[in-house]
Amino acid sequence: MIAALSPADINYDETLSTLRYADRAKKIKTKAIVNENPMDKMIRELKVRLSFLNSLVWLHRNARHFHFLLTKLTLYTGGK
Repeated sequence: MIAALSPADINYDETLSTLRYADRAKKIKTKAIVNENPMDKMIRELKVRLSFLNSLVWLHRNARHFHFLLTKLTLYTGGK
């Protein structure tokens, strides 16, 4: 906020009023919130959960695949 002040004695009351207003405005705290439809919020959260679960499924499938390949490689090389 920018407050315009006057150095003239005649504007003392107006300058003081402006400074008081600026001080009060400085103390105002605002908190931004997202105005979101509850159904849209639920859909967004479920999509995140679904993505996470799909990642877990992918990891599980690939871990079994890599374990199979490692077992075959160990048998082929004689365990060395």
